[in-house]
This record gives sequence, structure tokens and C-alpha cells, in this order.
Amino acid sequence: METPKILAIPVKLDVFVFNAAVCGGAGTTVDGNKDKAKICPITQPNYTFLRFERSMVQNDILNFTDLHKTSPAPYNSRFTDIGSQKPHYNRRGVYLHWIVPKPYRSGTTISKESQQGVKREQAGGDPQSAPEDELPSVADDSSAPDFNPAPPRWLVIRKVEKSDPPHVLPKVDAWVIESDRRQSLDEIPTSVDLQVEVSPFIHGSDAEGLDNAKLEQQAEVFIGYKAAAKGWVEPEGNPNIDPRPLRVDLNLVNSSNQLFPDYQPHNTNVFSMVDNLQYGVDKDNKPLVVTTATVSYYVLGWHSSDSQDLFNLDPEDTVSRGSRLSALNMVLNQTDEATKAGVEAWLGSKDPTRVICHGAMYNVLWDIDNKPPIVPADIYHSKLNKDMPVSVGTTPMDALLTYVRSHVNPDETASKEDDDLKEVEQDLLRIQKLLHARDDGVDAQNEADDIVYNWNYASTAGGGHYFLAGADSQKGGRPTAPPQPDIDNLAVVNGQQRYLDTLSRQLQATRWDMFSLWWQYMSDGIPPDPDKTKETIGKLTNKIQTLMRHINYMAKEVQKSAATLHPDLAKVGVLPNFYQARDPTMLVAGIESGWPHDYLEALQVRVDTQLFVASNAPPLDQSWTEFCNNIIQPKLPASLAEAAQVLVKEFLTLSPNNKTTPTPNPGSLNPLYHDRDKAHFLPDGTPPWRDRWESCQPWFPLFLEWQAEYTHIGLTEWTLGPRSSWHSDPVKLRYGIKPDVDLASLEIKDKRTLSGRVLILPQPNFNLQTIVNQILENTPADQLPLTPAQERELRDHLSQLAFLSSPLSGFTDHLLTRVQGNHVKPNSRTPGGNPTPFQAAIEVGQEAGFARHQLSMMGIQTDLVPYGTLVPYLDAHFCPFKPVTHGQFRFTALNIIDKFGQAIHAIDPTPTPDTVGPLPLYPCISEYYTPQQSPGDPSSANTVVADKKHLCQYVQLPPSINQPSRLNAAFIEYDDGAGWRPFTEWENPIWGWVVPNYADNGVQLFLPDGTFYREIRPGGPSGATESGAWLPFAPPSPTKDADDPNIHQLQLFADKLSDKDYLQSFITMLNLSLGTAAPPPTAYSELMSSLIGKPLALVKAGFSLELASSPLTSTSTLEGVPQDPAMPLLPSDKDRKNHYRFALQLGDSSRVYDGLIGYFLPSQSPSAGDTLDLTTIYTHFTPPSESVPKHLTRIAMENYPILSPFWIDPMIDEIANAQDPGAAYTQHWNSNLSPLGALIDPFVPVHTYTGILPTGALQVPNWTWQLALSKMTAFFHMGPLVLTKDVPGFNPNHALTTNYNLTQNVLYPKCAVGIPALQSGDWAWLQAYSVLNGSKEGGGKDAQTEYMPLAIGKVDDRPRFEDAPYCAVEGYLQLRRAIVQDKP
Repeated sequence: METPKILAIPVKLDVFVFNAAVCGGAGTTVDGNKDKAKICPITQPNYTFLRFERSMVQNDILNFTDLHKTSPAPYNSRFTDIGSQKPHYNRRGVYLHWIVPKPYRSGTTISKESQQGVKREQAGGDPQSAPEDELPSVADDSSAPDFNPAPPRWLVIRKVEKSDPPHVLPKVDAWVIESDRRQSLDEIPTSVDLQVEVSPFIHGSDAEGLDNAKLEQQAEVFIGYKAAAKGWVEPEGNPNIDPRPLRVDLNLVNSSNQLFPDYQPHNTNVFSMVDNLQYGVDKDNKPLVVTTATVSYYVLGWHSSDSQDLFNLDPEDTVSRGSRLSALNMVLNQTDEATKAGVEAWLGSKDPTRVICHGAMYNVLWDIDNKPPIVPADIYHSKLNKDMPVSVGTTPMDALLTYVRSHVNPDETASKEDDDLKEVEQDLLRIQKLLHARDDGVDAQNEADDIVYNWNYASTAGGGHYFLAGADSQKGGRPTAPPQPDIDNLAVVNGQQRYLDTLSRQLQATRWDMFSLWWQYMSDGIPPDPDKTKETIGKLTNKIQTLMRHINYMAKEVQKSAATLHPDLAKVGVLPNFYQARDPTMLVAGIESGWPHDYLEALQVRVDTQLFVASNAPPLDQSWTEFCNNIIQPKLPASLAEAAQVLVKEFLTLSPNNKTTPTPNPGSLNPLYHDRDKAHFLPDGTPPWRDRWESCQPWFPLFLEWQAEYTHIGLTEWTLGPRSSWHSDPVKLRYGIKPDVDLASLEIKDKRTLSGRVLILPQPNFNLQTIVNQILENTPADQLPLTPAQERELRDHLSQLAFLSSPLSGFTDHLLTRVQGNHVKPNSRTPGGNPTPFQAAIEVGQEAGFARHQLSMMGIQTDLVPYGTLVPYLDAHFCPFKPVTHGQFRFTALNIIDKFGQAIHAIDPTPTPDTVGPLPLYPCISEYYTPQQSPGDPSSANTVVADKKHLCQYVQLPPSINQPSRLNAAFIEYDDGAGWRPFTEWENPIWGWVVPNYADNGVQLFLPDGTFYREIRPGGPSGATESGAWLPFAPPSPTKDADDPNIHQLQLFADKLSDKDYLQSFITMLNLSLGTAAPPPTAYSELMSSLIGKPLALVKAGFSLELASSPLTSTSTLEGVPQDPAMPLLPSDKDRKNHYRFALQLGDSSRVYDGLIGYFLPSQSPSAGDTLDLTTIYTHFTPPSESVPKHLTRIAMENYPILSPFWIDPMIDEIANAQDPGAAYTQHWNSNLSPLGALIDPFVPVHTYTGILPTGALQVPNWTWQLALSKMTAFFHMGPLVLTKDVPGFNPNHALTTNYNLTQNVLYPKCAVGIPALQSGDWAWLQAYSVLNGSKEGGGKDAQTEYMPLAIGKVDDRPRFEDAPYCAVEGYLQLRRAIVQDKP
């Protein structure tokens, strides 16, 4: 058995052919690319913008791609020197780019073994932070991840299959790429083309040593070096080379350019190379290039030093090769018996070893005068402009389903001519509901709509919260009521924790304020007043220091208070998250992603004993033998040379040009990319080989640049209510334009131009496949709306579904006058370390007050850049800052650029007059973003600019707060003196129960614990009869009656029900609600629905709309531009009335999973026991007629509760200087709750809908109804009833008590009341008696009513004559078991 040593990592190699024809032709009169893909001019990152020089900084080092006039070739600066009009012959040729393998793209936490960790240890550890008295320490996850260095050596081998002229090129040739070789501009010969032979790069340097002089040199640093392999020798460790070339620590994030590893124009001779196919020069010194050729390429990559290798393990450590392999998301084949034992031994070893990367591309066609036969970019450009397959949704899944719904009819049967992808789209539409729910019931799928809606929002942490775990199993799972000291301590620690979280969030916001101030100082062209700037900086410095001191103090207080809680019961939980609407997601369908379909899977690697070896492989000819002897053996590290030679032989053996098919030896495995592509197809539908060029230019869309025109529509034009969107049938609660408002007629002028650049990543495609596979595997066959054939079709062809998806990142940031981009930051982040200010940043800002101390205060809050003066062309009539989004936008530019610079555009980039504007793009628009129909023309959308019938280019963005916020919802109680407060988890939020009594057409009221209170039923002189309190049961103790505010509130409610109109309205509401009532939990028996209705709970709930941090403000400093928005988020000191308010809808009558029956407004002057205005009940359940019963008000847009956002400044004196700041902050927080009373179904939650935040839910704990309902019984009034025998006299020993136990035999013995058609064992008769002094029957003013339970006697239906006298009785018929009980 051979012992494996080396690990071989596959690399995906792509090859792009570049000539004049690719740029649109060599002539100037005919543009061959007019209606085809364009070739982008080379725009390299401008690292000059990363200097710490005032008025030189920019928000991004990359300019947007300019596609105007990029063809034909004489007009394209990439191919032609525009000044001299001479072609760049050195840029013509074959471009190779290899995708850096995934293990080099993953960041890891800092560890002793990490590369950066070793370097810092060698340097003496991490830099010391500022003294504690200068800068209080606050826990902050500010360290950067540690990335594995990429291989810095690459050997590119070219094999010429044929050429014209023949034999002018060597049969085999090779070049070595030194990816990490650093050169300054002065060191680079003038003959070197800086755009295609080297790559600009930011050379990392110690932050404290990077002064302005060194920083200025950064713009002149380049990396990358190509040399002919014949003359190259490894410089590292070679004593014959002096001086040795300078190097950079090369990983994929060091360049400060997110496009660096994958965009070929930015990484020439680092991760890519151009082969000019030149064989000499002519008499005019012009290059001689073969006219046509077929060539194959092979790439090998390795680390020049074994200390940088992925498997540079420490034999003394516990990490094995197998563990390291798994951590890097790579996998070895262990199924082949020929190599299994060796592989297992290799995986178990802890010894260091080496890796070698390899990739191949066979049969690349070169034609100096013509385009490649197949150019996918041209095909996709035509499709994009002809079909406009663009959709906009809230998430990638929503955007995809939006597109599918717009183009596919799920009820149609695909014809034989329809392709597999059409079938896949139809199948997706069939299972679209199951993409969000596992149940095929209507209600579950409607609930899934709410879940989907919630995905429209991104979440941030809501803060910590302590609670006491543990429950009493004897009390229905009710949380154990702890001793009062624990209750008091818990209230203290939770108040402190809430306050601490608020301080921490505000610190983050204030850190960014410091960075914003620094950026404005650096970017403004006009020097600021130094004294005024210092004063502003000083105030901000004091604010941050004060926040940090309070955070440190409160963190200690929380720790101290938490220690007072019972250690076995105290647990740390979380409060609900804050949310903010996501940027819209755009999807372009029918355009393939360039990422390998298996890129996100574990990378399939091989050890050297698994490399492909064939017994019938042809022997190496002389040229290849010499190549191995002269290049492979001496040039590569000795430990890798043998494996490299086997890989070269593998490259030759697997060539499709061989006459015989190779027969692999036992244990040999094909390399990963030597297979047919499952996701990318040739125009004829053939799946291409992934390591063959197939006469096809590559297509690898890498990033997308977009531009949009946003029009801000005033909030007064919007309403929240049930409505459908244009061309959309479902009626849902959503914000929309008022039905009578014609937007086009308003001629709105408040417009903004927004733009952004986003990377195209493989995740959306991969996530779709994962979700669909989970559904197919987990959904029962009888619930899956697919036939077996359709399911197979979906599984087999889902990966072929082509689409590009990406969020419009930066959209909301622009509305907040903030912008994304790669820009200079004053601090350096190192793996495992804290941000350290650059010396150059200190030097430039110290005069204005930005010393080391202030720069350190920014922490890591430096990603977004304020507008300052960098964003011009803002309308002086409108504030560019929008605290809340509510408007419409349309695309004005949409470009997709691939990794070789091929670009396709959805909108013609040719400039047009401002009065005309760009050509329209009509995307498929998600239901959430679709405008309503025009009030004057149902066939047109209601948009800010009138459009053609049945077409809509505008995407409507409903109102959403542009910073994290949350809807707080809690059950609450009113305490005299303290006001409203939320209930704790062991308090019962229910203040009463309502049970409909169908037998009497009345209503029964119960206390929270299930104790009967009284009954109200129609009849009597006033039209409504109210029974005596507690009857037929004995009253509770007088103390409870006198002190319990629940009883007082319940009595006030009973008084209202005693009014016949109120009672009739109430019963009408209850009857109408039956149609949407949810069933009780399956663990319990069915309700006695023929006798009584479902028990309903009376609760009080509070709602508030909270901001996570202080309201954001405009950062534009352009002169003449308004700073304050027309409507601020919170009230200002100037105008307390002008601010945003948002409607709240409670419940939904169309959803059975919603528990709201009705709600009451709060009392204007609340007091304990009298907190609600019970006069009017707001409900969804009113008769459909126009006449709504008195005392009922239909919940509608005009009466929605209104919430104003709030934020409590944690540093105001009455909080920050209070004896207990946490308690003071909690009191302020509670005061913002808006109270309501509600009648709810206890089995399901009450849902809250705002239209600006995710759907919320509020539900009583299970134990609240488990305890109460187990005590309630069904009983109803009956009589007068004629009996043939008198009932027994009153016996106080058998009187009905408050704690009457139904299941025990407590009935009066040897006496029964005969009632036909009843099962005697299930029922009891409650007989009323007039009693004096609680023991003797009698009348008079001192008499009281008592009840005694009697058995029900068996009576048949036969007529008979009983002896007189007869007796007439009146009482209650009672069921002798709880209305809800455990199933046996």
C-alpha cells in the first residue's frame, strides 16, 4: 500500500479570448457590439483615495463602469490607446483566471496557530490599549477574522494542439506567477503595462508606523510578476539572489478591494495571466501572433514556504489532518478499497504536509480576427433586452416566485416543445406555499403568508432579559412564584439590563457620529473653523466617555444584581429583536451564474495516491519529458515535485484529444472539474465539460451595478388598510396610496438618484436547491401537489434554473445620506486585536482635535460614509435625508459585469436628454411592492409618472422606518401611583372570563382562576337580567372581594352587559366570531359546544413603537440643502405635533389562527379596578349590513390605534443620575405603552399588524387557561320545573361552596330531581333556598340565597298519574365535569 503524502486541491480554470472582434470590430464605422455585450474599459481601484489627506478621500476606490461608447475596438481604451489610436497589442490574447479555492476564502477566529497570531506573538503581542482613565474599556467584538494566505506561486503550462502558422509556438511552454511579489512604481520598467501586467495593491503595515509619507507610497504599490519558467528560480531562501524581491502577506482581503480575487482586470499576474500567443516581432517591431490556434492550459499552485501551508500542523498539538480538512470544508473519498486504508491513515496523522492546487482547460480556440463561435454574454444581452426578465421582491425567494408567477401558468401542461426548465418553473409555482409551510391547510398557508411577510425585515439584537426558570407541575405548568425578595431582585436586574443594552446601542451610534465628524473634516473642500471643530469634537468625546463609564458601571451592577438571584433558577434570555425593512432584492432570470454548481458544497480533494493514473496512457514524449526534468523537478519544492509530475501526466492522460479512452488504475479518481456541467449548457442544450472550452467564451457575472430614481411620496397620501395591489387579487392589510389620489397629477418633485454595486454570489441558487429538497423530503406524499414524475423532474433539473439574485444594497443608506464603499478608515483591524489608529490619521487630524484618543473611540463603526460634500446635485428644495421610506422608484441603469469585463445592460447607456430620460425597464414586481391601480384607469398603475396601459416601471416602497425599531406588545396592569406596567411571567394577565351560555342566550362571567362570578341573560323588565354575584356558588372571602381590582373591573363590565342593547350587541359579536374560531389544543377534550361557547379571556395589553437608538439625522453638508426633513421621526422642540405616527391593526377576522374578538379603549382617568372605557367595543365581527349594532364599532382604517415612535435618551439627568438608573429608565419605558382592553381567544395569539414591521403575536401562557378551565363547569338556568315530589330541605352540610369539587360524590343523598332525556351521572341539579343565618330556611330582608346540589333521577317517557301534591322548582342544571379537561 502506497502511503499518501500530498493533498491535491482542484481549481476551476476559466479562459477568455480577447481581440478586436470581441470589442466590436477593428473598424470605426461598424459597431459589431451595438446590440450585444460590451467590453468594459479597465478601471483599476484608485488607492490614492485611501490617503489621509484632506479633500482627497472618497467613499469608494472604484468608479462605476462607463459603458458609453465602448465599441468598436478603436473607441475602447482597453484595446486601444485612445490618445495615439494604436492598439494595445500586449493586451490581445488569451486570458486565464483561476478561482481561488474555498479554503482560502474562509476567515477563522484568531488562534495560536493562525498566521497573524504567530506574527503578533513574535512581535511581542497585541498593542496595548489606551489607559483606563483615558478610555474606559467596553466589550466590543472588533477583531478581524484571520484568513489563510493564498498560494503565491503558480505554474501556468500551455500545450499547443495546433496553430497557424504551424510549429512557430513551442509544443509545451510555461510561465511562473509570483502572486506576492511587491514592486513600487519606480521599480517597474516603463515598458510594463500597469493595467495588465501588474495589479495595484495595499501593502499592509503596522498602524502605528504608517505615517503620511509611507501612506502616500501605497498608491504606487503593485504586486504580481510573470516570468518564463525556463529562466525562473525560486527567490525565497536562495542565497544567489540578492537583494530578494519584496513580498506582501497575500490573502483575499488584504487589498481593500472586494473584487480583487475574482475580477481578472484587478488581479493580473496574481490570480490570472494573459497569453499573447506571440512567436516574435516583425521588421516594424510589431508582435507576430499566430492567426489561429488550439491550445490547452494547466495550472499548478503552491506555497513558497511550508510555514504558510494549510496543513502546517504541530505534531504536538491535538489537531489531526482530518480535523483540519473538515474545518476547511474539504472532503476525501474514502470508499475505494484500493486507497481506503492509506486515506484513513493520512487523515489520522498529526504531521504537517503540503498541498498543491491544480486546474485544466482543454482545447481553447484562438482566432485573431473573429469572435469565438459561442459568446454567452451576447445571448444573455439579447435575452435581457428582449424579454426584460427582471423581477423585484423582498427576498431572493420572493423575487424568484414573482418572476415565475409572471411567466408560468401552473395549470398548463407543457408541450413537447417546452424544455425542462419550463417544467421546473411550473413545479415551483405549484409548491410555492410549501416553500413557507409544511401544512396544506388553508389556514396554515395563510399563516405562511405572514411568515413570508416577516422575512421582509432584517433583525438586530433586542437585548438581554433575566427570568426565573422552573414550573409547578401541580399547577398546570405555571411558573413557580418565587419569594418576594427574588421578585424584587429580578425587577432590579432586568431594569438594569434593559438600561445597559440601551446604553450599548447608543454607544455604537455615537461612535459612528465621531467617524462621521472625522470624515466630514477629511472630505470637505473648505477648511473648517478649527476652534469650532475642536469644540464639537470635545462635546462628542465627553459624550462617548460618559456613555462608556455608565456602561462599565451598569455592567458591574447587572453582574452584582444577577448574583442575588437563585443560581439554579436564574436564566438569561433575550428580548424581541429590533427590525428594519430590507433593501429590495432584484433577480434577473434566464441568465446563468458563473459559479460552479457545487461551489458551496464540501470541496472534493484527493491525496497523491488517488491521482488519475491509467495503464493505457501514452508515454511522455520528448518535449514533455524534458519539461518535467527541466521545469517540474528543479523549480517546484522537492516535497511537491513528484506529485506535480503525476498531475502533469494526469493532465495529458485526460486530454480529449487522445485517441484512446484511458483506463484508470485501481484507486484512481477523476479530478473534480473533469465532468459535465449540471448547471450551464451550450445553446443546443448540451451540458459542456467543465474542463473543456467547447468553442465557448466564458460567462461569469461577478457584480451588478444599478441606478434608480426614487420619488418620495408624502405620508398624507398613504393609508394602512385591507387592499389589493394592481393586477393582484388577494386583499391584504398593507400600506397603499389612497384610492382617490392620482399620483401622476401631483407632479411630485422630491426625487433622488440612488446607486449601488453588489457582488453576485452563489448562495441564492444554492439556498433554493436546499429549501426545495427539504420540502420534497419532509412533506408527506398526499400533501405534495406534485405527481411522482413532476417531483423527479424538479429534483433532476432544479440546478439548471438560471438566475442572478442580489439585494439592492445601499438603497436605504442613500436615503439616510450614508453611502457604502471601500474607503479609507482611520483605524487598522487585526485578527484578534482591537482597532488601532494609523499614525498618518493621527497626524492629519490632531490639529483639529482628532487625536489617538478620538480615533480609538470610533471602534469598528466606520463602514458607512456620510454624504458630507461628496454627493453633489442634491435638490435645494428638499431634504435628502428620509427617516422613513415611502415612495416609488424606477431603474435608470442596470449593468451586469462578468469577471473578464464582459458587460450586459438592461437599459441603453447612451446618454439621453433630461426631458426624455432613460429607456424604461419593466420588471416583474412582487405583490408587496406593486402599486395600486390608477383611480382613473384600472388598466394602468397609479405611479408618479403616468405609463403605458398594462405596464409599470415603478416599484412602490410602502412606509418603513429607516432604522431598527420594534413593536413592543405586552399584557399590562395599572398600579395606582406607578401607572401601567407589564406583567411578570408568574402573574396572570387575565382579569376575567366570558363564557357564552347558548341554553339561556346569556353570558357567564368568571374570575381569572375560574371562579364563577355572575350571569347576564336577556329578559326581565329592563331587557337584561343580571344574576346575583357568585350565585349559585358561595362567594369568596370578603377580603378578596374588597381588594381585588379584577373583581371591580369585572363588575363594571357586568354592569355594561346589564344594558339590553349592550348585551345584544355583545352576543351578536360572539355569534359572528364563531365562523373563525380556532379549535382548542388537541390535548384537551372538545368543548360542550351545544351548551356553551368557547371560554374567552379578558385582558389588558399595551403597545409601543420603540427605536433601537437615537433618531438618525442628515449628514449632507452641502450649502443650501435643507438639513431637516419635512416630517421628523420624533417630535421636535419647534413643533411637537409634526412627526411620524403609524396605525396599528389588532386581529384579523379572516384568519382562524388569530384570537382577537374585540377590544376597549383605555379610561381617560384610570385607577386600579377602573382602567378601561367599556362603552364601545371595537371588533372585526359586525353584521355585513351598514347598520352596526349599538356599542359595536367595526375596526377600520379611521379608528386604528395610532402609535408614535419613541426613544428614551439614557443620559438625561432624571435617569443617568437616579439612585437606580435601571428602574428610572424602566419607568420611562412603561410610560410609552398605549393600553387597551381586549376580549381574546386564549388558545391562539392576537396578531398585530403595522405595515412597517413584522407581524407580531401576543398570547396568554397555557397555564392561565389550564387552571381556570379545569375549574369551570357548564350550567344554565332552568325552571319553573314541575316535580311530583318535593326537594329536600336545606342542609348546610351540603351547601354549594366556592371550592365545590365536581368529581367527588357531594350530592345530597337519597334524593334526585327527575328530568327526562338526561344521563343522570353527568348532571346535577342546583336547587336554590332562601336561608337565614346560613343554616335555616326562611324569608325576609336578612335572608340569603343558598344552593344545594342534588342528583338527577332517572325518568322514562311513559305517561303516568302521580299522587299530588306537585312541586314547582327553579334552579340550575349543571354538568358534573369541567368544560375542558385532560383526555383519558
